[in-house]
Amino acid sequence: MMQAMAVLVLSAGVFTGCRKGEDDPWLTLRSRKARLTGKWNITSGKVSKGQMYMAPNSQMISGTFDEIYKGSVVQQINRFSWNGMDSVRDVQGTFEGTVEIFRDGTYKMDMVKRVAVSATDTTKITSGAYTEGYWTLTGGTNDTRKREQLMLQEVKNAPIGGVATVNDNPVPSALYNIRQLKHKEIVVEYENNSNDAANYVKMEWTWSLKD
Repeated sequence: MMQAMAVLVLSAGVFTGCRKGEDDPWLTLRSRKARLTGKWNITSGKVSKGQMYMAPNSQMISGTFDEIYKGSVVQQINRFSWNGMDSVRDVQGTFEGTVEIFRDGTYKMDMVKRVAVSATDTTKITSGAYTEGYWTLTGGTNDTRKREQLMLQEVKNAPIGGVATVNDNPVPSALYNIRQLKHKEIVVEYENNSNDAANYVKMEWTWSLKD
């Protein structure tokens, strides 16, 4: 009986030790690094930003810019108010995104969007970028625990239609809180600490393991 209890106690330590995010599985023997490693499709997400717009009287006013991703569809919504009137620009397009995490501490990310110019003009504007660099799980802060955040350091950025740039001294370019880290699904989120509504950014992405 004592041996059985000892096994249960040790097992509980292993299981709970691997769980970091609030939606992580309760029981897993795979490390967080092992669960991150692989090639992922970006299957859904939401990006919210504060924006500045030029009013007809050349006054700068604040508004919001939201992007909603569901599978291969992206929806862009711009909103602002001026002179007592609300303005909304809502257009849709297509999206493809992949993230590849390697065990050696490097990553590759490829995102391509093709979005309509306006609701009446369906001409698509293609944007996006291919990036690569280094990744690591952080040691935790006052607000987060060890291995609860994913840090990306961008080394190469090749925007669509632009010239690739290489950073020989990369600094952290993104710091995601890992809300969920399962074998076949990852949920990461980012929110800046700016008190300026025009510079506010909040993102949430769901990655699904490619077959």
